[in-house]
Amino acid sequence: MDGRDIDGGLTAELRPVRPGAVILLTSLVLLLALAFFPDYWDWDLHRLRDVIRLDMQWQARMAHNAVASAMERDRVSEERARARAEARVKARITGSMRELFGGFVTDLAVQPDGKVVAVGYQPGLGIARFERDGSLDREFVRRASWELAGDLGGIARRVEVAPDGGIIVHGALTFRDAPHARLRFHTDGSLDTRFLSSGESRNPGPERQPALPAWVADLVADLARPPAPDPRDPRRFLCGNDPALWPPRVTVLALQPDGRALIARTRQGWFGLIRAAEDGRREELRIPPVCSGRIDGMVTVKSLAFQSDGGVVMAGDLPLRPAGALLCRHAVLWRIGPGFALDEAFPVMWSTDVEGAAYGRAIDTTAVLGDGRIVVGGEFTSLRGEKRRNIAVLRADGTVED
Repeated sequence: MDGRDIDGGLTAELRPVRPGAVILLTSLVLLLALAFFPDYWDWDLHRLRDVIRLDMQWQARMAHNAVASAMERDRVSEERARARAEARVKARITGSMRELFGGFVTDLAVQPDGKVVAVGYQPGLGIARFERDGSLDREFVRRASWELAGDLGGIARRVEVAPDGGIIVHGALTFRDAPHARLRFHTDGSLDTRFLSSGESRNPGPERQPALPAWVADLVADLARPPAPDPRDPRRFLCGNDPALWPPRVTVLALQPDGRALIARTRQGWFGLIRAAEDGRREELRIPPVCSGRIDGMVTVKSLAFQSDGGVVMAGDLPLRPAGALLCRHAVLWRIGPGFALDEAFPVMWSTDVEGAAYGRAIDTTAVLGDGRIVVGGEFTSLRGEKRRNIAVLRADGTVED
C-alpha cells in the first residue's frame, strides 16, 4: 500500500509500537523523578522499611503468644487430668473392686502367694492387686495407680509375674508421654525405675505361650491333619461342605500343672477338648453345638484357669444348647469338671447374662483365688443381674458374690 486512501487522500502508515521503546521511556521517566525529587523517594523507602520491621515484630509477638498459650493450656490440662485421676483412684480405694476399672480388664495373673494382679484400662493404665480373700490391696493400688496417675498411660494387654516376684505389664504403654512396650513394678506396687532406664521397657516381651515340648508339637501336627475323604458322606456333594476341605483347627490352650497338655480342637459340627500326656495317654471331650453348618471360627477360648480339684474354668464363646431348649445359645463362661466332662452343676454363663459388653468381648480373662473363688474380667456392667463393672468375683459354684 502506498499510503493513499480510496479517495486519493494521503494517510499515515500504521506501525506497531516496539516493547523496548516503552521500557526505555519508562526507565527515563523514573530516572528523571529520582533526579528532581530525591527526598520523596528516600522517605518512601524508609517508611517501607519501618512497615516491614513492625510487621515482623508483630508476627513474632503473635507466634510467642500462641506458644505461651498452648503451653499454658497443656499445663492446665495436665494438672486437671492428674487431679481427676488422683480423685478417681482415691475414691476407689475403699476395699471394693466394683468401680475400680472404668474401661475394661484385659488380663489377670495369680502370684505364688495367691494374690491376683489385674490390668486394663480405667481410663489410662489400670493396675490393681487383690488379696486371697478378694479384698483390694490398698497399698499396692496407692503406689501403682494413685501416685503415678499423671505419669502412666496407655492400655495394658497382659500381665505376668516374674520369678523374683516382680510384676511385668505388657501393652501400648506410656510413662511421662514416652512410649514403652513393658513396665515393671516391684512387689509393693512401686515402679521399677532401673528397668525403665535400662531400655528394656522399649523392647516387646516374649509371647505368652512358651516353647512347646517336642511331643506336644508332634501331637498338634497329627491332630491338625485333615481327615481322609469318605465317598459315602453325602456332604461331599454340597458346595464347600466336604470335610476334607475344612481341616481341624488346633490350639494348645495350656500345660497343666501335672505336665499334661490341654488342647482345643474344632471341626465341622463339634468342639473338642483333648488332654494328653507324654506317654501317649489321651482323653477327649466332644461338645457338639447344635448350630447348623460349619462352626469353624465360631468357637473361641479366651482364657482358662485350673482349679485345685482338677476342674478347668473357661471363658470365651461356645455355642451350646441349654437343657430343654430348642435354640442354640452362646456360652461365655463354663466349667470342665475333674472327670473331663462339661460340669452340669456349674451354671453356664450365657451371653444374655452379661450386660454392657461390646461385641466379642464380655469375659476376657479368668483367675482362681486361693479359696476357690473365681475372678473374671472383661467389659461388662452386670453379670446375672448383679451390677459389676468389668471385674467381678464368683463363688466356687459360679454365682456372683455380693
